[in-house]
Amino acid sequence: MLLLVILMILLWAGMCELSGPTYGFNGDRLTFVLFHNPPYSTVIFRPDGNYSYTGTGPLWQTWMTKKLNFTIKYMMLNQSTIQQSGMSDFDLAIHLVSSKKVDVYSNGVVATPERKQIVDLTYFIWTEPYSMVVPQPEEESRIFAFIYPYQPTVWLLIVIAMIAMVLFMTLISVLYVKITDNGTPVLSEHRKTAFEYANDYTMHIFSLITNQGAYIAVTRFMSLRVLMGVWVLMATVLVNVYSSTVISYLTVPRTKPPINTFEDLAASPDVGILLRTEALITQYVLTAKTGALKTIGDHARRHPDSLWTDQEKLSRRLATGHYAYPWVQTFCEFFIVNQFKKDSACRFRMTDPLPFQSAFFSIALQKNSKYTPAFNKALMELWESGLFPYWMRNALPRAPKCFARTKPRTISTQKMPIRLDDLLGVFFIFGIGLGLAILSIFIEKIVSCGIRRMAAAGEC
Repeated sequence: MLLLVILMILLWAGMCELSGPTYGFNGDRLTFVLFHNPPYSTVIFRPDGNYSYTGTGPLWQTWMTKKLNFTIKYMMLNQSTIQQSGMSDFDLAIHLVSSKKVDVYSNGVVATPERKQIVDLTYFIWTEPYSMVVPQPEEESRIFAFIYPYQPTVWLLIVIAMIAMVLFMTLISVLYVKITDNGTPVLSEHRKTAFEYANDYTMHIFSLITNQGAYIAVTRFMSLRVLMGVWVLMATVLVNVYSSTVISYLTVPRTKPPINTFEDLAASPDVGILLRTEALITQYVLTAKTGALKTIGDHARRHPDSLWTDQEKLSRRLATGHYAYPWVQTFCEFFIVNQFKKDSACRFRMTDPLPFQSAFFSIALQKNSKYTPAFNKALMELWESGLFPYWMRNALPRAPKCFARTKPRTISTQKMPIRLDDLLGVFFIFGIGLGLAILSIFIEKIVSCGIRRMAAAGEC
């Protein structure tokens, strides 16, 4: 019985080891170095020299001060200090810890063998997978939408048919010039002018459209032959072929292929990549030897503006909508929501998790620090309590619209009015036919005027 009591006391003492407010530090004052790293540490410097510090950082740090009985003195790194050092914000913070000028770097460090050699890394405080912030796929231009429903062979046959139609009408026009309906040669004074033929042709087309039917003599003018050949064939395509499923094909918006993987990014000619120089995922990309990662890494090396050390400048460049940025999901969500608040539109989206091991963020202390064991135990208790994920969920702003998964069936059943953009291809076809006819008229007029001038000069 005595042994059982002793064991229970020891177990209770172990469980309550960190419960006492005086455990560990006895009111020591520790210097924490940090910089602006939203949403974990949002630091805003004011003109009067003061600053505001929000995010999840103040929450867990306050919890730690109460648990371990210490106070915090903050060293906030602004952009001026970082630029003067010639290092990135992360490298400067780690340097300050390793050189023992500060006690703790609290923004979070992913452990690597190189980093473990210069600082103590605690039990992880937060873990999450990597994703990418990518621009929403833009809608493709509709001006060439009329091309999509047909294979190249179909369009080749249409062009051949147009040429054959013009040649056939030219042959008949030559015969018509020489022979009348009764086989009698046509007198020149009885021939119609180009404007009369154009008028007859216009009335014929109008009659065709209204299903009334009409007769038109085959004209000898090249411009009207081109006009008739092009217009009738295009009208046939538009009226008789562009129906039912083809109309649906034309009016349903087509977007560029979305980017969801590194393979998609490597195949995209319009979207580049941005990388943080000190991030572990950047090392994966730049050291890849094969596949899409090598393609992306080669592109980053050819374009030095793809590599950044300043998170704020990187975010401003990412906001242009021409780049993708691989980083942890919390930052991706934070960036997308912030851009939604600025633009009132979901201009960016987050990809599925990338095929890398999730990031485990630790706290960096001085090498062989006497505070490291206590930090490890306290952070382990904090993680097991579930408080940090709770704080993270409440610290992030919300924009469900930008993360909703819309089913394709939902899109197809929406009743959307036909827009002018949906009909650009049809007007483009009309413009081609009309342009060819007008060009032919001008060429014919120029040739006709030149022949008349030459004839007049010969008579003189």
